[in-house]
Amino acid sequence: MENHIVVDDVYIGRQPILDKESNIVAYEILYRKNKIFNFCDSKLDDFELTANVLSIALNNIGVNKLIDNKRGFINVNETLLNHSIIENIPKEKFYLELLDTAKITDTLIGKMDELIKDGYIFVLDDFTFSKDNFEKYKVLFPRVKYIKADLQTNSMHNMEQIIKHLNKFNIRFLAEKVETKQEFEQLKKMGYELFQGYYFSKPDILKTKKLDPSKVEIINILDMIYNGSDLPMIIKKFEKHPVININLLKFLNSAYFSFKNDIHSIKQAITLLGINKLKNWLILLLYINNGNDPYENPLFVMIKNRSDFMLEILKYTKFDNEKNREEIYLTGLLSKIDLILNSDIQSALNEMHIDIKIQKAIINKEGLTGDILSLAEANENNDINKIDKLMEKLSLNLKDLTNANLRSYQINNIK
Repeated sequence: MENHIVVDDVYIGRQPILDKESNIVAYEILYRKNKIFNFCDSKLDDFELTANVLSIALNNIGVNKLIDNKRGFINVNETLLNHSIIENIPKEKFYLELLDTAKITDTLIGKMDELIKDGYIFVLDDFTFSKDNFEKYKVLFPRVKYIKADLQTNSMHNMEQIIKHLNKFNIRFLAEKVETKQEFEQLKKMGYELFQGYYFSKPDILKTKKLDPSKVEIINILDMIYNGSDLPMIIKKFEKHPVININLLKFLNSAYFSFKNDIHSIKQAITLLGINKLKNWLILLLYINNGNDPYENPLFVMIKNRSDFMLEILKYTKFDNEKNREEIYLTGLLSKIDLILNSDIQSALNEMHIDIKIQKAIINKEGLTGDILSLAEANENNDINKIDKLMEKLSLNLKDLTNANLRSYQINNIK
């Protein structure tokens, strides 16, 4: 089946940051419009660029895959620092690289102090040697752990002067735009500890697929959160939108969470995240989707119909309870995840940290959930012999099957 949910490719650049021994210790994460041009060709402003980078990193590629269990340097400005989506940046994974275009105000300093107290680490980007810049940024020097000095805008003499003037602060120095071995050796002798530039590596561009939930759906869920809807209502709303659910599961697994138990329901996923982080994640998701109507999407409709059919069938068995309903819904939702993520089914489920019982139901058709999934598939394929065997096994009759089909059809024609 052709994959219609994956609407386009998304790209993100990363450039290695190395130590004196040329070991990669971090990556700068960069927005890339496509795989051809290795620079940022975009009309987006600094806030939108970072929002896009964050969404691709957290929702699509995955943080650990992106930075290879190292640190990431990500650009921020004063607008982003004062926006709630800053909470989506895992402080254990990323340094906040304050752009040189940021306006130094009391509000900015106050926000930096708040984030530093919370454990975030700041980098000052593109520092150029001048008397004016030493004066302009003096309030930041005690607050940043790294200063990046650009060799293309500073002479070698000025690169050395930066260290001499700022050595009294507890700052590490990173030289960027290093293009030759000679420059690398000179900068090491001056006291630079970290290095970035084409001498080591051009940014490589990672490509992934973007899942595209409707903006209207996201805004409706945000409306519920802002209006104080209770958790069961929010979960019920979530369960109507499979693409958003899949993005949520990818985000939980790819960001900075560690689990004692595997995920077995959307309720558990939302509870793990918490309402505030859920709200911020939804806001972030708005910046990376183009608002296509998922109900025009054949694969989307098939997954939604399958999940609803499975829930309706469960009602006619003696096993209808909340725990089974949650498990069966998630199983239906994930049963075609390989098509959505363009991956084999086992890898896709492992990537999402899905409970082993659900994995076995999807892959091996084990247990009650596996039987109901098999019935849904047989029903879709009009496999009469298989339908008869499974209905007998589940103690169902033709009327139950007809009612489940009718009810799931009605549900999926009410938007």
